[in-house]
Amino acid sequence: MPGNEISMPCTSTTQMVKEKWAADIEDGTYSIGIDCAPKEMTVVTCRDGEVVEQPVTIYSRKVPMNEIRQRLLKNQEKYMRLQTDEQVDALSKDEAIKFLKQNQEHQFADMEITELRAKVKSLQRNRHLVMWHDHGTILGQGYIFITVKVIYDTSVFFRKDEYSLNSTLNLQGTIEKPEVHVIGIASSSHEDQAALIPERVSCLRTLNSPIMTTAGIPINDTVRFFAGDGPARNFERGVQQGGTIRCGACGIQTSMTSDIAHALTLKWRTLQEQQDIIIAGKFGKMSTLKPFENLRKAELELELAQRGITFPKKTNKIELEANLLGLLSGFVRVPTLLLKDPCQTLQSINMDKS
Repeated sequence: MPGNEISMPCTSTTQMVKEKWAADIEDGTYSIGIDCAPKEMTVVTCRDGEVVEQPVTIYSRKVPMNEIRQRLLKNQEKYMRLQTDEQVDALSKDEAIKFLKQNQEHQFADMEITELRAKVKSLQRNRHLVMWHDHGTILGQGYIFITVKVIYDTSVFFRKDEYSLNSTLNLQGTIEKPEVHVIGIASSSHEDQAALIPERVSCLRTLNSPIMTTAGIPINDTVRFFAGDGPARNFERGVQQGGTIRCGACGIQTSMTSDIAHALTLKWRTLQEQQDIIIAGKFGKMSTLKPFENLRKAELELELAQRGITFPKKTNKIELEANLLGLLSGFVRVPTLLLKDPCQTLQSINMDKS
Protein backbone atom coordinates (compact mmCIF):
# COMPACT_ATOMS: atom_id res chain seq x y z
CA MET A 1 0.00 0.00 0.00
CA PRO A 2 1.37 3.46 -0.85
CA GLY A 3 3.10 5.13 2.08
CA ASN A 4 2.94 2.13 4.40
CA GLU A 5 6.17 0.61 3.04
CA ILE A 6 4.77 -2.87 3.45
CA SER A 7 5.84 -5.42 0.86
CA MET A 8 3.13 -7.85 -0.17
CA PRO A 9 3.87 -11.28 -1.63
CA CYS A 10 3.26 -11.61 -5.32
CA THR A 11 2.54 -14.89 -7.08
CA SER A 12 5.18 -15.81 -9.63
CA THR A 13 3.92 -15.83 -13.18
CA THR A 14 4.28 -18.87 -15.41
CA GLN A 15 6.92 -17.03 -17.42
CA MET A 16 8.92 -16.24 -14.27
CA VAL A 17 8.82 -19.89 -13.19
CA LYS A 18 9.95 -21.06 -16.65
CA GLU A 19 12.85 -18.59 -16.66
CA LYS A 20 13.90 -19.68 -13.16
CA TRP A 21 13.88 -23.36 -14.15
CA ALA A 22 15.79 -22.64 -17.35
CA ALA A 23 18.45 -20.76 -15.38
CA ASP A 24 18.74 -23.57 -12.80
CA ILE A 25 19.12 -26.17 -15.56
CA GLU A 26 21.72 -24.09 -17.38
CA ASP A 27 23.91 -23.54 -14.30
CA GLY A 28 23.71 -27.22 -13.29
CA THR A 29 21.46 -26.85 -10.23
CA TYR A 30 19.12 -29.37 -11.86
CA SER A 31 19.85 -31.97 -14.52
CA ILE A 32 17.22 -33.06 -17.02
CA GLY A 33 19.48 -35.73 -18.48
CA ILE A 34 19.38 -36.87 -22.08
CA ASP A 35 16.78 -38.30 -24.45
CA CYS A 36 16.46 -42.08 -24.51
CA ALA A 37 14.10 -44.89 -25.53
CA PRO A 38 12.06 -43.18 -28.30
CA LYS A 39 8.44 -44.22 -28.50
CA GLU A 40 5.82 -43.55 -31.19
CA MET A 41 2.47 -42.18 -30.02
CA THR A 42 -0.59 -40.58 -31.58
CA VAL A 43 -1.84 -37.23 -30.29
CA VAL A 44 -5.56 -36.62 -30.83
CA THR A 45 -6.70 -32.98 -31.02
CA CYS A 46 -9.82 -31.16 -32.11
CA ARG A 47 -9.36 -28.42 -34.72
CA ASP A 48 -12.28 -26.47 -36.12
CA GLY A 49 -14.67 -29.13 -34.94
CA GLU A 50 -12.73 -31.99 -36.53
CA VAL A 51 -10.75 -34.73 -34.78
CA VAL A 52 -7.13 -34.69 -35.91
CA GLU A 53 -4.68 -37.54 -35.22
CA GLN A 54 -1.00 -36.66 -35.39
CA PRO A 55 1.87 -39.15 -34.90
CA VAL A 56 4.62 -37.92 -32.56
CA THR A 57 7.84 -39.34 -31.13
CA ILE A 58 8.32 -39.00 -27.39
CA TYR A 59 11.38 -39.81 -25.31
CA SER A 60 12.17 -40.89 -21.81
CA ARG A 61 14.83 -38.88 -19.96
CA LYS A 62 17.94 -40.50 -18.50
CA VAL A 63 20.55 -39.01 -16.23
CA PRO A 64 23.71 -41.03 -17.07
CA MET A 65 25.06 -43.16 -14.25
CA ASN A 66 28.47 -41.48 -14.28
CA GLU A 67 26.82 -38.08 -13.82
CA ILE A 68 24.87 -39.44 -10.84
CA ARG A 69 28.00 -41.00 -9.34
CA GLN A 70 29.91 -37.73 -9.63
CA ARG A 71 27.07 -35.73 -8.07
CA LEU A 72 26.68 -38.21 -5.22
CA LEU A 73 30.43 -38.08 -4.56
CA LYS A 74 30.41 -34.29 -4.56
CA ASN A 75 27.58 -34.22 -2.01
CA GLN A 76 28.94 -37.06 0.16
CA GLU A 77 32.69 -36.48 0.10
CA LYS A 78 32.69 -34.57 3.38
CA TYR A 79 31.11 -37.57 5.13
CA MET A 80 33.57 -40.16 3.74
CA ARG A 81 36.71 -41.52 5.40
CA LEU A 82 38.86 -41.11 2.27
CA GLN A 83 42.26 -42.03 3.65
CA THR A 84 45.08 -41.55 1.13
CA ASP A 85 47.43 -44.37 0.15
CA GLU A 86 50.05 -42.92 2.50
CA GLN A 87 47.62 -42.82 5.43
CA VAL A 88 46.48 -46.41 4.89
CA ASP A 89 50.06 -47.64 4.48
CA ALA A 90 50.91 -46.01 7.83
CA LEU A 91 48.30 -48.09 9.70
CA SER A 92 49.69 -50.60 12.16
CA LYS A 93 48.40 -54.17 12.21
CA ASP A 94 46.36 -53.49 15.35
CA GLU A 95 44.80 -50.35 13.83
CA ALA A 96 43.86 -52.20 10.64
CA ILE A 97 42.33 -55.10 12.61
CA LYS A 98 40.40 -52.68 14.83
CA PHE A 99 38.90 -50.98 11.75
CA LEU A 100 37.92 -54.32 10.22
CA LYS A 101 36.28 -55.52 13.44
CA GLN A 102 34.33 -52.27 13.78
CA ASN A 103 32.89 -52.94 10.32
CA GLN A 104 31.96 -56.59 10.91
CA GLU A 105 34.89 -58.01 8.97
CA HIS A 106 36.38 -61.04 10.73
CA GLN A 107 38.19 -63.08 8.06
CA PHE A 108 41.68 -61.74 8.56
CA ALA A 109 43.36 -64.19 10.98
CA ASP A 110 46.01 -65.31 8.50
CA MET A 111 46.49 -61.99 6.70
CA GLU A 112 49.80 -60.17 6.58
CA ILE A 113 49.93 -56.42 7.29
CA THR A 114 50.01 -55.60 3.56
CA GLU A 115 46.86 -57.68 2.99
CA LEU A 116 45.12 -56.03 5.94
CA ARG A 117 45.90 -52.57 4.58
CA ALA A 118 44.68 -53.59 1.13
CA LYS A 119 41.44 -54.84 2.72
CA VAL A 120 40.96 -51.54 4.56
CA LYS A 121 41.59 -49.60 1.37
CA SER A 122 39.12 -51.73 -0.59
CA LEU A 123 36.36 -51.30 2.01
CA GLN A 124 36.80 -47.53 2.28
CA ARG A 125 36.74 -46.96 -1.46
CA ASN A 126 33.82 -49.10 -2.61
CA ARG A 127 30.30 -47.71 -2.39
CA HIS A 128 27.26 -49.98 -2.85
CA LEU A 129 24.41 -48.74 -5.04
CA VAL A 130 20.73 -49.58 -4.83
CA MET A 131 18.34 -49.39 -7.81
CA TRP A 132 14.61 -48.74 -7.33
CA HIS A 133 11.69 -48.23 -9.67
CA ASP A 134 7.94 -47.90 -9.59
CA HIS A 135 5.05 -46.65 -11.68
CA GLY A 136 2.65 -43.76 -11.22
CA THR A 137 -0.15 -42.09 -13.12
CA ILE A 138 -0.50 -38.37 -13.87
CA LEU A 139 -3.69 -37.22 -15.63
CA GLY A 140 -4.36 -40.76 -16.81
CA GLN A 141 -0.88 -41.27 -18.28
CA GLY A 142 1.46 -43.87 -16.83
CA TYR A 143 5.09 -43.10 -15.98
CA ILE A 144 8.05 -45.18 -14.84
CA PHE A 145 10.47 -43.70 -12.34
CA ILE A 146 13.92 -45.22 -11.69
CA THR A 147 16.26 -43.97 -8.96
CA VAL A 148 19.74 -44.77 -7.66
CA LYS A 149 21.08 -44.29 -4.15
CA VAL A 150 24.14 -45.21 -2.10
CA ILE A 151 23.88 -47.57 0.88
CA TYR A 152 25.11 -46.07 4.14
CA ASP A 153 28.14 -48.20 4.99
CA THR A 154 30.26 -47.32 8.03
CA SER A 155 33.38 -48.67 6.33
CA VAL A 156 32.96 -45.92 3.71
CA PHE A 157 31.23 -43.18 5.71
CA PHE A 158 31.74 -41.85 9.21
CA ARG A 159 29.47 -43.05 11.98
CA LYS A 160 27.28 -40.40 13.54
CA ASP A 161 29.39 -40.29 16.71
CA GLU A 162 32.48 -39.70 14.56
CA TYR A 163 30.93 -36.88 12.52
CA SER A 164 30.45 -34.12 15.07
CA LEU A 165 30.17 -30.98 12.92
CA ASN A 166 26.38 -31.16 13.14
CA SER A 167 24.97 -33.40 15.86
CA THR A 168 21.39 -33.01 14.58
CA LEU A 169 22.24 -34.28 11.10
CA ASN A 170 20.50 -37.47 9.97
CA LEU A 171 23.67 -38.89 8.45
CA GLN A 172 22.19 -42.10 7.06
CA GLY A 173 19.20 -40.26 5.59
CA THR A 174 21.52 -37.73 3.97
CA ILE A 175 23.73 -40.42 2.46
CA GLU A 176 20.81 -42.50 1.19
CA LYS A 177 18.97 -39.65 -0.54
CA PRO A 178 18.09 -41.05 -4.00
CA GLU A 179 18.94 -39.52 -7.37
CA VAL A 180 16.68 -39.71 -10.43
CA HIS A 181 18.11 -42.04 -13.07
CA VAL A 182 15.30 -42.53 -15.61
CA ILE A 183 11.79 -41.14 -15.98
CA GLY A 184 9.54 -41.77 -18.93
CA ILE A 185 6.08 -42.48 -20.24
CA ALA A 186 5.41 -46.19 -19.77
CA SER A 187 2.66 -48.48 -18.61
CA SER A 188 3.23 -51.14 -15.98
CA SER A 189 3.47 -53.79 -18.71
CA HIS A 190 6.67 -55.80 -18.92
CA GLU A 191 7.06 -54.82 -22.56
CA ASP A 192 7.19 -51.10 -21.74
CA GLN A 193 9.64 -51.68 -18.88
CA ALA A 194 11.84 -53.88 -21.07
CA ALA A 195 12.19 -51.05 -23.61
CA LEU A 196 14.47 -49.27 -21.13
CA ILE A 197 16.85 -52.22 -20.65
CA PRO A 198 19.44 -51.14 -23.28
CA GLU A 199 19.67 -47.68 -21.70
CA ARG A 200 20.10 -49.12 -18.22
CA VAL A 201 22.68 -51.67 -19.34
CA SER A 202 24.74 -49.02 -21.15
CA CYS A 203 25.01 -47.14 -17.85
CA LEU A 204 25.90 -50.27 -15.87
CA ARG A 205 28.82 -50.93 -18.24
CA THR A 206 30.42 -47.65 -17.11
CA LEU A 207 30.74 -48.84 -13.50
CA ASN A 208 34.08 -50.54 -14.13
CA SER A 209 35.75 -47.12 -14.24
CA PRO A 210 36.40 -45.49 -10.84
CA ILE A 211 35.64 -41.83 -10.21
CA MET A 212 38.07 -39.54 -8.42
CA THR A 213 37.66 -37.43 -5.30
CA THR A 214 39.08 -33.91 -5.11
CA ALA A 215 42.18 -35.43 -3.46
CA GLY A 216 42.62 -37.93 -6.31
CA ILE A 217 41.39 -41.00 -4.38
CA PRO A 218 39.62 -43.52 -6.66
CA ILE A 219 36.08 -44.54 -5.66
CA ASN A 220 34.44 -47.66 -7.07
CA ASP A 221 30.70 -48.24 -7.22
CA THR A 222 28.98 -51.62 -7.25
CA VAL A 223 25.29 -52.32 -7.83
CA ARG A 224 24.38 -54.76 -5.07
CA PHE A 225 20.64 -54.50 -4.49
CA PHE A 226 17.27 -53.70 -6.01
CA ALA A 227 14.58 -52.19 -3.81
CA GLY A 228 10.95 -51.97 -4.90
CA ASP A 229 7.55 -53.52 -4.41
CA GLY A 230 6.74 -57.13 -5.25
CA PRO A 231 5.89 -56.71 -8.95
CA ALA A 232 8.99 -54.60 -9.55
CA ARG A 233 11.26 -57.12 -7.80
CA ASN A 234 9.73 -60.02 -9.73
CA PHE A 235 10.24 -58.18 -13.02
CA GLU A 236 13.88 -57.38 -12.24
CA ARG A 237 14.67 -60.90 -11.10
CA GLY A 238 12.77 -62.64 -13.88
CA VAL A 239 10.49 -64.76 -11.70
CA GLN A 240 6.83 -65.61 -12.03
CA GLN A 241 4.10 -63.21 -10.94
CA GLY A 242 1.89 -65.03 -8.45
CA GLY A 243 1.72 -68.81 -8.58
CA THR A 244 2.93 -71.22 -5.91
CA ILE A 245 6.50 -69.91 -5.64
CA ARG A 246 6.49 -67.17 -3.02
CA CYS A 247 10.16 -66.15 -3.24
CA GLY A 248 12.10 -66.15 -6.52
CA ALA A 249 15.44 -66.00 -4.74
CA CYS A 250 15.08 -69.20 -2.71
CA GLY A 251 12.18 -70.93 -4.51
CA ILE A 252 10.11 -71.64 -1.42
CA GLN A 253 6.59 -72.91 -2.05
CA THR A 254 3.69 -70.81 -0.75
CA SER A 255 2.44 -73.74 1.33
CA MET A 256 5.80 -73.96 3.14
CA THR A 257 6.36 -70.31 4.10
CA SER A 258 5.13 -70.89 7.65
CA ASP A 259 7.68 -73.69 8.18
CA ILE A 260 10.67 -71.75 9.50
CA ALA A 261 12.86 -74.88 9.77
CA HIS A 262 12.27 -75.64 6.08
CA ALA A 263 12.81 -72.03 5.02
CA LEU A 264 16.18 -71.92 6.78
CA THR A 265 17.40 -74.97 4.84
CA LEU A 266 16.84 -73.33 1.46
CA LYS A 267 19.82 -71.87 -0.36
CA TRP A 268 19.80 -68.38 -1.81
CA ARG A 269 20.04 -68.70 -5.60
CA THR A 270 22.43 -66.21 -7.17
CA LEU A 271 21.85 -64.42 -10.46
CA GLN A 272 24.54 -66.62 -12.00
CA GLU A 273 22.77 -69.80 -10.86
CA GLN A 274 19.53 -68.46 -12.29
CA GLN A 275 21.15 -67.72 -15.64
CA ASP A 276 22.69 -71.20 -15.73
CA ILE A 277 19.28 -72.81 -15.07
CA ILE A 278 17.50 -70.79 -17.76
CA ILE A 279 19.99 -71.16 -20.61
CA ALA A 280 20.65 -74.87 -20.00
CA GLY A 281 18.11 -75.66 -22.75
CA LYS A 282 17.20 -74.14 -26.11
CA PHE A 283 14.34 -71.76 -25.44
CA GLY A 284 15.84 -69.95 -22.43
CA LYS A 285 18.42 -68.44 -24.79
CA MET A 286 15.68 -66.50 -26.60
CA SER A 287 15.42 -62.73 -26.00
CA THR A 288 11.77 -62.81 -24.97
CA LEU A 289 10.00 -62.08 -21.71
CA LYS A 290 8.35 -65.52 -21.48
CA PRO A 291 10.47 -67.99 -23.47
CA PHE A 292 8.85 -71.07 -21.91
CA GLU A 293 5.23 -70.03 -22.37
CA ASN A 294 2.92 -71.98 -24.72
CA LEU A 295 5.55 -74.49 -25.84
CA ARG A 296 4.23 -77.38 -27.96
CA LYS A 297 4.77 -80.97 -26.82
CA ALA A 298 7.67 -81.50 -29.23
CA GLU A 299 9.31 -78.30 -27.99
CA LEU A 300 8.90 -79.39 -24.37
CA GLU A 301 10.54 -82.72 -25.17
CA LEU A 302 13.43 -80.92 -26.89
CA GLU A 303 13.90 -78.49 -23.98
CA LEU A 304 13.95 -81.31 -21.41
CA ALA A 305 16.21 -83.47 -23.58
CA GLN A 306 18.78 -80.68 -23.81
CA ARG A 307 18.71 -80.61 -20.02
CA GLY A 308 19.47 -84.35 -19.92
CA ILE A 309 15.92 -85.47 -19.10
CA THR A 310 13.98 -87.84 -21.32
CA PHE A 311 10.48 -89.31 -21.04
CA PRO A 312 8.60 -92.11 -22.79
CA LYS A 313 6.87 -91.02 -25.99
CA LYS A 314 3.45 -91.57 -24.40
CA THR A 315 4.10 -88.89 -21.73
CA ASN A 316 1.44 -86.22 -22.11
CA LYS A 317 2.08 -82.50 -22.47
CA ILE A 318 0.78 -81.62 -18.98
CA GLU A 319 3.32 -83.91 -17.33
CA LEU A 320 6.14 -82.50 -19.46
CA GLU A 321 5.14 -78.93 -18.51
CA ALA A 322 5.04 -79.85 -14.83
CA ASN A 323 8.56 -81.28 -14.98
CA LEU A 324 9.93 -78.21 -16.77
CA LEU A 325 8.27 -75.85 -14.25
CA GLY A 326 9.78 -77.92 -11.46
CA LEU A 327 13.25 -77.46 -12.94
CA LEU A 328 12.74 -73.72 -13.37
CA SER A 329 11.41 -73.42 -9.81
CA GLY A 330 9.75 -70.03 -10.26
CA PHE A 331 12.13 -68.56 -12.83
CA VAL A 332 10.58 -67.50 -16.15
CA ARG A 333 13.67 -65.99 -17.84
CA VAL A 334 17.18 -64.80 -17.15
CA PRO A 335 17.61 -61.76 -14.85
CA THR A 336 15.85 -59.02 -16.81
CA LEU A 337 18.93 -56.87 -17.43
CA LEU A 338 20.32 -59.81 -19.44
CA LEU A 339 17.17 -60.06 -21.56
CA LYS A 340 18.61 -58.58 -24.77
CA ASP A 341 21.41 -61.16 -24.74
CA PRO A 342 20.61 -63.99 -22.29
CA CYS A 343 24.00 -65.66 -22.78
CA GLN A 344 26.15 -62.61 -21.99
CA THR A 345 28.05 -62.74 -18.72
CA LEU A 346 26.95 -60.86 -15.63
CA GLN A 347 30.46 -59.51 -15.42
CA SER A 348 30.06 -57.83 -18.81
CA ILE A 349 27.40 -55.52 -17.34
CA ASN A 350 29.05 -55.25 -13.91
CA MET A 351 26.33 -57.23 -12.16
CA ASP A 352 28.44 -60.21 -11.08
CA LYS A 353 28.53 -58.98 -7.44
CA SER A 354 24.77 -58.47 -7.11
